[in-house]
Amino acid sequence: MTHEPTFPGCAVPIRLIDMLDMRDDKGRDQKLIAVPTVDPRFDEVVDLCDVSRHAIAEIEHFFQVYKELENKETEIFVQHARTAARVLDEARERAATSGGGKG
Repeated sequence: MTHEPTFPGCAVPIRLIDMLDMRDDKGRDQKLIAVPTVDPRFDEVVDLCDVSRHAIAEIEHFFQVYKELENKETEIFVQHARTAARVLDEARERAATSGGGKG
């Protein structure tokens, strides 16, 4: 949720606010939702309830449409930021033990 473009390899300090837990024909897939901590416009965004309903609808619509373009049905479940933090920690641990991550 940033208004500035980034590029591959760009590191942006973030605050996790929520997670979309998606399920399609290949199983479950998590999408972390975060805001940049270096952008004062997001200082008061600490949870998904702090995000406008329209922005939430845009996020959900994006993930539904891109799966439709692949002719896949999907279900989306919104999770809490604590769940998102756990999923991120588990991903970092897997990357570190596989030698593919920097931490």
